[in-house]
Amino acid sequence: MRSVSDTLLLAAAGGGGAEPDPNWDSVRLLVQGESVPPVDSSQYSTSITSPDSGPLLSTTVFKWGLGSLNFPKPLARSFRPSSASVALGTSVPCTWETWIYIESLDDNQTAGGASPAFLESQGASDIVLGMQRISTGGDIYLYVSHGNTSTSYRAGVPIVLNTWTHCGIQRNADNTWVIFQNGVTYATDGVARSSGYDSSVFFSIGVRQLANTRSYFLDDIRLTNGVARYGSTYTVPTKAFPTQ
Repeated sequence: MRSVSDTLLLAAAGGGGAEPDPNWDSVRLLVQGESVPPVDSSQYSTSITSPDSGPLLSTTVFKWGLGSLNFPKPLARSFRPSSASVALGTSVPCTWETWIYIESLDDNQTAGGASPAFLESQGASDIVLGMQRISTGGDIYLYVSHGNTSTSYRAGVPIVLNTWTHCGIQRNADNTWVIFQNGVTYATDGVARSSGYDSSVFFSIGVRQLANTRSYFLDDIRLTNGVARYGSTYTVPTKAFPTQ
């Protein structure tokens, strides 16, 4: 039985009340943003390091628990799992998701320019979940890029600054990819892709460009391989992702 103090500590850490994840066995990576370098809380416990300096631990801006990963401009770089096995298969449903908080934009950011990729798998084929402006000085949108086909597509609504947004990408059973954001799935290029998007080169969390043009935070990053978790509309998570 948990003591009162244990219950309070679990609540502070975003746990204690979370229901078990029915897809736990399919969770390939789970990063909760409680430490730098981050810790993989999935059953794989993959070691995560930063090849470059930059990302910080924030204990003042976070969605769940006691901290988040802060990527301040202009020096933010990526964290990378040490294993090259964070792969997505060739025809397997999967879901990448995270919470993002964009604090500021570069006032000089031009349309389509220098778009940070905050989740990216790069191997024989690569796929990027990032953010991009579609007009100079305008709003910022989630976007997906399939590097092997040079195609990209955006979510239908902009991201609101200085608030937490639940977002991600998903490959459905028909091999088409969609972007989801705050309870709604939005954009897809409508093309079935059986590319493996393996991580033989790397899988990165956070931008890998030297010149990050935006300051943002990530909290609760989860990769589920083998399951498309969300339909066209879905209930936004109300608690930290469970660790079992």
